[in-house]
Amino acid sequence: MTPQIPEMRHLSIGGSTFARTEQCAGWIKASEKLPRGKSGPAAMSGSMQHTVQQLCQSTDYPAYETPEDCLGLVYREGADERAFEDADLATANIVFEYTNRLLDDLDIDTLLIEPFVQIVPGEAGGSIDFLGLSDDRKTLLLGDYKTGQVKVSPVNNKQLLFLAVCVWDDPATEDLYEDVEEIVFAIVQPSAKGVVSLWRCERHHIVAFRKTVLATIGEVDKANPPLHAGPECKWCPAASYCKVRKADVIAAKGLNPANKQDLQASADILEEVEAWVNATKSGLFTQLTRGASIRGWKLVDKKATRKWVDETAASAAFQKANIDPALFTRDVMLTAPQATAAFKKAKLDLDELKIDLEDHIEAKSSGTTLVPETDDREAVVTGGVPDNLVKLLGGALPKP
Repeated sequence: MTPQIPEMRHLSIGGSTFARTEQCAGWIKASEKLPRGKSGPAAMSGSMQHTVQQLCQSTDYPAYETPEDCLGLVYREGADERAFEDADLATANIVFEYTNRLLDDLDIDTLLIEPFVQIVPGEAGGSIDFLGLSDDRKTLLLGDYKTGQVKVSPVNNKQLLFLAVCVWDDPATEDLYEDVEEIVFAIVQPSAKGVVSLWRCERHHIVAFRKTVLATIGEVDKANPPLHAGPECKWCPAASYCKVRKADVIAAKGLNPANKQDLQASADILEEVEAWVNATKSGLFTQLTRGASIRGWKLVDKKATRKWVDETAASAAFQKANIDPALFTRDVMLTAPQATAAFKKAKLDLDELKIDLEDHIEAKSSGTTLVPETDDREAVVTGGVPDNLVKLLGGALPKP
């Protein structure tokens, strides 16, 4: 029986977006009517790995003591799903092992899995992957799992600082701080060297950052919260519409890279401009996918790739024809293009062997991609347009 895990709660001011909110209080209001893109494969895989650790560490799910117990479970997010398979097990085991070592090293006696803590109920707060208190009650541990390839540092990590403040203020967890002398932030990231990164701070760090959190909430609560451009814009869903962000591009257009002084000025804002362009393309793709019509742009099918219709059936047919298995397998079945090339190199007469590769291979596109309207390929028309999107776009990109 599949375990029922409470759905993840998200507030407008959360831990993973706090650095962005501190930089730009206006992003939340600017984004609230925008459609969200679907989670990609990497995000789905990361969420699944988080869920496996939650099952294994929590006492609420006694049937799942180790990651091996979770094999075959299916993680669902909307209409998408991702099964936990053998290929995922190595990563899950590393995370599980290192997390348990950390809990032992810090002598953690009280352990909370995915506690939801808030500083302003219904507005500001978030979930902590694991929150622990040592046996002597002097060490408080906040742990976060990361599955990305870019190493995340726990040092002055604003996500964890924000959540530590929420623990301080939430009536359900505030008592944990009673005798605490040291707060430990832990990032558990299997792709990073050493897997576990730690940062230790004292209570005064949390007290000082609490002032930052309260000031940020005050900015967000203004009738017209201010917009500010900066490094966090690259992750903002409203980046492609933001007039402040667009100013970077306008500034760049006025510079002459052939002039040495202008070249330096261009270099100073290059990353900002590139991030804005990428965010704009991402916004275009999301909205075209939802059926919007945007002047100058369209979606087309990606180049089709040749794949096996059924690997098992193809392998059986080749074996029946006494084709050397080395021509179509290694440890696993070769891809259709690889096997085709191997057959050609071996000068096999497939007609004589009564093998028609086209019976076993299909050309299939892996999805759609964004291109200018001048591209020769036929546009792909997707689903209907949500009402709020029609109002937002008016048939074209909104003006700043």
